[in-house]
Amino acid sequence: MRHPASLILLVLFALSVLGTYMTIRRTQRPVLIVGIVGGVIDCVLFFFYSLSVGNLFVQAAVIGIVLGVLFDGLVVTAASYFRQNEASDRPPRL
Repeated sequence: MRHPASLILLVLFALSVLGTYMTIRRTQRPVLIVGIVGGVIDCVLFFFYSLSVGNLFVQAAVIGIVLGVLFDGLVVTAASYFRQNEASDRPPRL
């Protein structure tokens, strides 16, 4: 049986992924720093979500790390790609 906090943790995870994407895409902050901070937050949230659905501690830790890093890696890659292409479409400054 799922704990009521499961839905809250999934929403927080989604907001974390969205926040990581938007921070990389729209600001000039270093991609590495934003990616590391976002990855840690994603891993922790997915770990707690995994615990809330009844997984054992070790299983939740592995799931949290693997899926947190996977999602964060995909988001950082996509945001960096679009950020680079967006920057090249700007007209040159005079």
